Amino acid sequence: MDFITELKKNIGCNIVYSSSGGGNCSIILMTFDNGNSVMTYCYWEVQKNGKLIATAEDDVTAVTGLVAQTIRLFENKKVSNIEIDEFLNLFIEVDDGLTLLVFRDEYKDQEKTGDYEDWTYSIPSEDLVLYVMEDSTIKAGKCHSWSNSLEL
Repeated sequence: MDFITELKKNIGCNIVYSSSGGGNCSIILMTFDNGNSVMTYCYWEVQKNGKLIATAEDDVTAVTGLVAQTIRLFENKKVSNIEIDEFLNLFIEVDDGLTLLVFRDEYKDQEKTGDYEDWTYSIPSEDLVLYVMEDSTIKAGKCHSWSNSLEL
């Protein structure tokens, strides 16, 4: 399975749910109209036509904070492009120039154990979750069971 090919299947899909802030801090859950979703656990930025408008470090107050308001802007937008760079950073662009840039955490002073995910991609129709791990590995598992994960 080619991870990038799987992600690119969401180009042309609409984002039906996009949420962050509140009790989830700056974790993002973004769901596409095909049922697939992305969840981020690391630093991210949102740009509009190349101009920075919010980051994971902004106000995470539920509903009214900058994080919550900005991430909701993705709802009902069509995905125009999805990219993953060589560092497994994720970029999702929608049709109005809004872009989510997910930058994997750097673990300069920590040992990379591979125990934590930076972001995930879920494909419920295939009962599959792909985990981008802190140590730059990609693991696959079932949607409802982390313990059954496999390294790709």
